[in-house]
Amino acid sequence: MNFSQPMHLFPGQAKKNMVDSDEDDHPVWQQTDFNNILENNKKWVEQQVGVDPLYFDKLSQGQAPKYLYIGCADSRVPVNEIMGLDAGDIFVHRNVANLCVNGDMNLLAVLQYSVEFLKIPEIIVCGHYGCGGVKAASSTSADLGLIEHWLRHIRDVQRHHHNDLQVIGDEEARHRRLVELNVQEQCFNLACHPIVQKSQRAYGFPKIHGFVYDLNTGLLHDLKIKLEDNVSRYHGVYAVHSIVEKPKEEDVQEEAEEDVKEVPVRTVEYMRPAAPDTCFDIWIIALLCAVLLGLVLTTKFAPKEDILPNSAEMLAMNEKLEVLMAKFENMSCNANP
Repeated sequence: MNFSQPMHLFPGQAKKNMVDSDEDDHPVWQQTDFNNILENNKKWVEQQVGVDPLYFDKLSQGQAPKYLYIGCADSRVPVNEIMGLDAGDIFVHRNVANLCVNGDMNLLAVLQYSVEFLKIPEIIVCGHYGCGGVKAASSTSADLGLIEHWLRHIRDVQRHHHNDLQVIGDEEARHRRLVELNVQEQCFNLACHPIVQKSQRAYGFPKIHGFVYDLNTGLLHDLKIKLEDNVSRYHGVYAVHSIVEKPKEEDVQEEAEEDVKEVPVRTVEYMRPAAPDTCFDIWIIALLCAVLLGLVLTTKFAPKEDILPNSAEMLAMNEKLEVLMAKFENMSCNANP
């Protein structure tokens, strides 16, 4: 996608391919090349079946791709061809300038499906030199409308690395460096995402790689991005961690054991009363219940004139209760030294 050129509704060759509906009974906006697509498809099917008669039967059984490719939508970057991969080997997501934006639900759906369901172990973020999206983000001379909101993410990359980019005098070299920095930032965006973090913590994958495709040579370049450096630097911000290999079995077992919170023995003993205290409490409760029951029965069945005792009787009853309580206190002290 080239944003450096004017945008027309029917640019270049498309104008020449317009046909009149009176000539071949096609709509006026139909292009003659459209029929070639269907013919080319038939030839391609014949070619694949000629090499492997079960080719499409195998594809229809399901997919188990080894790679998730997140790249630019530029039509000059044929993903399977430049990597020498067959159908079913790579799961592809493309957008303008190969951005990995946290609010892009399309990308997040692809990421979750790839990591959690397809269990893809490798993610490749691939930019390309000569990217129109990166060039447009580097220029403020034209208002591109809605796409300005998307290009803002590239401008943020440019702002973060402003000092490094400004020391590069050559415009083309500065563009190529911004393409590489953009890939680097998108890789880090992926590394910080909870979907990736959860899988890395449990299984040790996916691993994330940053590539750049050179349109002038057709070669892919591995940027050899060391995410561990940024991960350690921003651990307190994103709570990210670095796992480059699958965790050892004992490490996973140890982590699982840490998740199970056992109650300490001292807490259990504290929660369980000692036997002597329990017995003493039962006797106290039983004795008090008996005293209360006796008072109730005495009040209910005694003659009315005997219900209210005189003052002398009240004093005697109080003395007896005090003696009784003193005995209970002595028993309690003996039971709990």
